[in-house]
Amino acid sequence: MVVFYSISIGLCIVVFSLIMIRREVMKASFFKHIKPSDNISEDLVRQVQLLEEKVDEMNQSFYDIASDLEGKYSVHEKEMSMMDDKLSDITALTKDLSTMLSYQGKEIASIKEVSDPQEEVKPVSPVRNQRTLTSRESVKTDASNDVKEEIKRLLALGYDEQQIARKLNKGIREIKMLMNFIK
Repeated sequence: MVVFYSISIGLCIVVFSLIMIRREVMKASFFKHIKPSDNISEDLVRQVQLLEEKVDEMNQSFYDIASDLEGKYSVHEKEMSMMDDKLSDITALTKDLSTMLSYQGKEIASIKEVSDPQEEVKPVSPVRNQRTLTSRESVKTDASNDVKEEIKRLLALGYDEQQIARKLNKGIREIKMLMNFIK
């Protein structure tokens, strides 16, 4: 009996194996006959290519926008640098102008202290016959310094060369020459 059971179990295994093999062969032959159509594969390839093109276009757009912004940034940076330079120039000029105006203000204030603006400006006459002076040169130097100071004062009051020459009883050429030494 053991032999009978062994043979029947063996036969069942063989039959079951044949059924399974047949089933697998049928599946394989079924999928062999079904082929994807060439149209579907071409459509898929075209769709993938279109997607790649769109991604490339988007990347290019991004790079264009980034380079445009970078260019605008550098232009604005240059403009701001130029504005800073101009501002520093204006600041320096303002400082120079302020210094000049304060100097002129002090000069005008000292002129007003020296003489009354309503008084007639009289020429400075050098003292020639003083005993304390040792030589004629020192007298000329003092006189020319006084004349220079008087010219400065008159210039600060707004007189021109001809008016100064008339006020000081000097020639225009002499006044021009002295003005060159003043400046």
